[in-house]
Amino acid sequence: MTDAERLLWSRVRNGQLGSKFRRQVPIGPYIADFTCAAARLVVELDGGQHNECPHDALRDAFFRQRGYEVLRFWNNDVLANIAGVLLTIQSAVEQRAGQSPPPNLPQQVGEEKCAFTPSPLVGRVGEGRAATSDPLTPLRAQLAVSHPACTVRWTPRTGSTNADLLADARAGRLDGPTLLATGRQTAGRGRQGRPWADDAQSSVLCSLAWPDPRKREPGPLSLAVGVWLAQALRALGAAQVRLKWPNDLLLPAAGAPNGWRKLGGILVEMADTPQARWAVIGFGLNLRAPADQPQATGLNVAGLDLSREQVLAALAPALLDGLQQGPRGVSEALTHWNALHAWGGQTVAVLDHGQTLFSGVALGIAADGALRVSTPEGERRVLSADVSLRLRAAGMADAAK
Repeated sequence: MTDAERLLWSRVRNGQLGSKFRRQVPIGPYIADFTCAAARLVVELDGGQHNECPHDALRDAFFRQRGYEVLRFWNNDVLANIAGVLLTIQSAVEQRAGQSPPPNLPQQVGEEKCAFTPSPLVGRVGEGRAATSDPLTPLRAQLAVSHPACTVRWTPRTGSTNADLLADARAGRLDGPTLLATGRQTAGRGRQGRPWADDAQSSVLCSLAWPDPRKREPGPLSLAVGVWLAQALRALGAAQVRLKWPNDLLLPAAGAPNGWRKLGGILVEMADTPQARWAVIGFGLNLRAPADQPQATGLNVAGLDLSREQVLAALAPALLDGLQQGPRGVSEALTHWNALHAWGGQTVAVLDHGQTLFSGVALGIAADGALRVSTPEGERRVLSADVSLRLRAAGMADAAK
């Protein structure tokens, strides 16, 4: 592939524009550069040698006779203005699906080289056509520079981003690190299958699939992810973000029974394939405090009025930076966990599926990620349980987890 073909393929593969594209597809005697079968759309990239080439006209006529529309771009267009190219392609896909064409596109797309000016609304949610477009275009451009191997995908609505990426990994549909974000989940879940309630306008809902071809044990990855996310959020201005073992992000709340409310949660799931061991890291984060969930809070409570895109622009690189370091990065992150521990030195009840096992003082985590709890019988280690802060006045464990 040329550099331009490689760049465009990295942005359209795996359904990133909402429809599946394939590359190098035979159509009669020709091989199309990129094809979207659902929209009957062919995308061709040309170098300078194709200028006014009669062969291209014959080729395009053949495609159109078979029901395809044709978009042609110069390689330089792709390399210099990938966001504008993607917007034009996505608009053509939507048009071919029966939606009215945007005003800045010609009615007969593909009759000549595509001239375009990127819309100022690209990547912004809630205004005009951008509400149905991909809001992650700026993030995709950002990661193309800092983490070019990562594919960025957007879907307006899905059951679960974790479930989607796990299925793609097991089916061999992922080529490398893949980030999938959505505006709404209908079947999101947390640890032990608990549902994750979300709001299409006030949550960051995202999963990142990360492959390890060496199939190493990931260690206490959810704890490391918590550290990376907390550090990124603190850099954004949420200086009071803390961690609850093993997978929650908290903010202090004066009116809460235990002094804290849940800001977000993390769920790490694994999938082994012949080629790699995939870690699928899901996280949900409240931008604004949900009015109907008194145990939850949002970044707005910390004085931050941020969009989904602004938050992901900070969190995604932080996760990728940490994961690139492998087990060494996980171990290094764990050295910072205790400093972010919300309930260090406080009495907690250790519960397993709602049943209290014992109570004691939370000391922090060990090197393997186990929670250390001091009890009258001595120190105990917890590797799999729910931990909730014991309410001293009421003498019972808080039920918010």
